Amino acid sequence: MIKEAIEKYNFVNPTSRFVRHNENMTYCITDDNGQYVLRIHKPSNGFSVDFLRLGVSQDKFVESEMEVLTYLENTSQLGTQKVVRNKSGEPITSLRDGSLVTALEWVKGKTLENVEITNELAFRLGWMIGSVHKSMSKVKIENRYIYGAEMIDKLLEEARYAIAAKHYDKEHGAIIIDTLLKIKMKMDKDKNRFSFVHADLGKSNLLLCNEAIVPIDFSLSGYCLPEMDLASIFSHINNDQLNKEILKGYESYCSIKVDEKAIQTCLSLQVLLFIICQHEKIYNQPWIEKSMERWCNDIFLQYLKD
Repeated sequence: MIKEAIEKYNFVNPTSRFVRHNENMTYCITDDNGQYVLRIHKPSNGFSVDFLRLGVSQDKFVESEMEVLTYLENTSQLGTQKVVRNKSGEPITSLRDGSLVTALEWVKGKTLENVEITNELAFRLGWMIGSVHKSMSKVKIENRYIYGAEMIDKLLEEARYAIAAKHYDKEHGAIIIDTLLKIKMKMDKDKNRFSFVHADLGKSNLLLCNEAIVPIDFSLSGYCLPEMDLASIFSHINNDQLNKEILKGYESYCSIKVDEKAIQTCLSLQVLLFIICQHEKIYNQPWIEKSMERWCNDIFLQYLKD
């Protein structure tokens, strides 16, 4: 499959290196001219976000992600990945089995997993998130994920299926359902505040390139409360002081006051998206029982009490 995909592009003497397989099969391609990210849009077994697309086809979502990246390239100074077109001049390639492929220029830098995050860097991280939000506020991209009430209904359906399949025990399952219902109320109430979000700002999707922080992998991007991206990075930083600096940077750039209750809503949603979209894959893993206990006690029950 990777050989067929590479042949569709104008790479010169290319070699490939497997990077990871989550929602996409991701490879690093090195040729005589540089490095590239090549993604085969085929999720790993047990990982599914198809039901979150609300009936829109995968090709429309991949096409709209390319629109996001092209818009940011043309209108911002963020340094995001540039779209690489295939031999036919198209941004999206189809393989013989119907799998979709996209290629992007490789951004050189260290992921934040491999960087000590200082107060100053945390402030700049918040500033960068504000820059993404402000840049994307000037355009509306169709066929992106909408992290609102309708999506929550789909998550509820999938969670109930997982409970019936005994992928969660009854106690944890009940907490998950109650948390989703509360999130749905918040999202429906505040839907007029929805704006573009990256929605997957883990440390592995943030690169430090010289002095710049560059977000990569917009495959799950869409529309939600802006606090979604703050919640995402907060959950990975997990340091109160650094989180305060991120918040300062964001509020400074956007000149707004963040709704801290919305951060808690979005934090719960972030964890639930992971738990529910991958329940077939993770339910029998040795670490899941302790993790589920921690998520329920430290995040969901605290959210339900507030």
